[in-house]
Amino acid sequence: MEKRPQPDAAEINSAKESITPGSPLAGYRTLYDCVREIFPDTRPPKLRAWRDMMEKQAVEPDILLFMAVMCGSHFRIISPELQLKDVQEYLYSWLARGDDLHRMRPDVAELIVAAMTPGIRREINLRGQQPGVTNNAYTGRRGTIPQFRGAWVAALIIDTHFTQSGMEATRTRDLVAKLISVLLETEEKRAQHVFNKLYNDAPKDIIAELTQALRTEYGFWISQDGVYGDDLEPPQEQAEKHAEWKSRHKSLQNLFKQNGCDRFCDLVISRIKYDLWKPLWDMHVERIDDDEEGA
Repeated sequence: MEKRPQPDAAEINSAKESITPGSPLAGYRTLYDCVREIFPDTRPPKLRAWRDMMEKQAVEPDILLFMAVMCGSHFRIISPELQLKDVQEYLYSWLARGDDLHRMRPDVAELIVAAMTPGIRREINLRGQQPGVTNNAYTGRRGTIPQFRGAWVAALIIDTHFTQSGMEATRTRDLVAKLISVLLETEEKRAQHVFNKLYNDAPKDIIAELTQALRTEYGFWISQDGVYGDDLEPPQEQAEKHAEWKSRHKSLQNLFKQNGCDRFCDLVISRIKYDLWKPLWDMHVERIDDDEEGA
């Protein structure tokens, strides 16, 4: 088993302090729940069938979903109403669930949030069209979630991950097409056709570097999920115990429970150099049905 550098205490504390408790209304508990938010065309039965198929073929599905979720999160556009709801929940949580000295009565906190909502909505509308993680990159129509770019970038990342892991190219394309067909609810044959065209023009060096960055992040956050669950990672030399520990944390359920999907994705993406994402904003992608260019 390949050894992975263990985060030191300072890195663990820094990451832990960056995460704020999510709203109990968030409802996200695992990577699978987050996939359905980022890629709304995903059908749960097909996602479960895909996961079972991956496991039967000895392919770890969770890291693939992690990569897909992060790509989808970065390239989507959050609608104004989703932004408003997020601000309302955060403000209410801050007012009504703060420390004992400053905590407000819930009815007073609700009143303040309601009074501030028109101004918050106006400010959101004035800020224009924003992707999920803003780095001065504005694109698309406000209020839409352009899942196509995120899905195709995820396909390139996952294909590279398979290649870096030593998998044969013919098999990688088949597995990538299967995942894209689930995320975008389309036929595998059509997904593979579009992916092949995209692959020829993709910036391979950037994709390879971003793939490695996402692999590193996934390994780090598995450890953090253990920290949040008071279940510290055992030494990798204890192979059986380490495998059992990883199976408990590979879906990052503690982190999603603490933080929700959007906040956790924003935190992960903020740790990755924006220069790795920028060329992929400029890359031409197409909708799977070819009736409109992707965002």
